[in-house]
Amino acid sequence: LRPTLWVAYATAAMLAVPLLVFTVVPYLTGNWSSATFTGHVGEAGGWDSWKLALVWLYVMCWTSLGVEACATFTPEYRDGARDAARALRAAALFSLAVFVLFPLGAAGAAGEPAIAESPLTFYVASFEELVGGAADLMVALLIGSLLLVLNTSMADSSRALYGISADRLTLRGLDRLNRFGMPARAMTLDLLVNLGLLFLLGSTLAIIAAGNLGYVGAHVLALTAFVLLRRDRPDAPRPFRLSRPLAVLVGLLAVGLAVVLVVGATSFELTGYGGGRELAIALGILGLSVALYAYRRVVQDREPLRLREPDA
Repeated sequence: LRPTLWVAYATAAMLAVPLLVFTVVPYLTGNWSSATFTGHVGEAGGWDSWKLALVWLYVMCWTSLGVEACATFTPEYRDGARDAARALRAAALFSLAVFVLFPLGAAGAAGEPAIAESPLTFYVASFEELVGGAADLMVALLIGSLLLVLNTSMADSSRALYGISADRLTLRGLDRLNRFGMPARAMTLDLLVNLGLLFLLGSTLAIIAAGNLGYVGAHVLALTAFVLLRRDRPDAPRPFRLSRPLAVLVGLLAVGLAVVLVVGATSFELTGYGGGRELAIALGILGLSVALYAYRRVVQDREPLRLREPDA
C-alpha cells in the first residue's frame, strides 16, 4: 500500500488547491454572489419537487458516502479499531466542511446556470477568472483529482471484494494477494466490470446511476445489519461501541437512505442522464453477485444456502 499512499498524498495535495480557491478566494476577490441561487425544490411543487431533490441526493451519494473507504482499510492500520474510528471521524468532518463550503463558493463564483450547463468542466473557466490565466493549471489539478478518485475507488472496491471472498460470500480465488501484498485478482475483476460499464453506458453520470444502486444499497444493508445485530446478538464482540440513542439514529439513517435509494434509482430519468436502461444493468450486476454467492456456497464449498449464519 505504500506506493498507493504516496500517490494519494500527491493527488490530494493537488485537489486541495481548487478546494481552497473555490471556498476562500471568491469571498476575498468580490467574485462571489448569491444572485443566481434558486430554491429548486419548490419549483415543480408538491411531491415532484421533493422527488427531484431525492434523485440528486442519490447522485451525490457516490461522493458523500466515500468516507466508508476508511473502514475498508481497517486491517491495514497499526491499531485497527482505534485508528479506523479516528480516520472515520476525521474524514467525516472534512467531508462535511467540503460539501457545505465548496458548493456555496463554486455556485457563488461561477453561477448556477454555468454549473448546470457544464457540471464537469465549469471549474476551468471559473478558476481562470478567480486567479487569472491559470486554466491550464486547473486542468492539471482536475486530472490529479480524478486520479485520486480512480486510485481510491480501485483500492477500496478491490479490498472489499478480497474481503467478501475471504468470508466465503463470492467466488473462491479472489481472496489471494500477489507478491506485493495487493489483491491483484480482485483489482482485475474490478477493472473488467468498470470497462464494461464504460462501454455499455458511456456517460459518467449514467455510470454513477448504475453503480449507486449497489453502493447505496450496501450502506442501507450495513446500517440495518447494525440495528439487527444489537437486538439479536447484544453480547457479540464490539470493537466499536455506540450508545443506545445513537443506535436509534442509525435506524433512522437507514430508513432515510432507503427512501433516497428507491426514489433515486427509479426516477433517475429526471436528471436527463439516464433511466430504465441504467437501472436494468445495475439490477443485472447485483443479481449476478447473488448468483455467485450461491455458486460459492453450493458448488465450491458444497454447503446448503443459509439465510442465517450461526454464531461465530
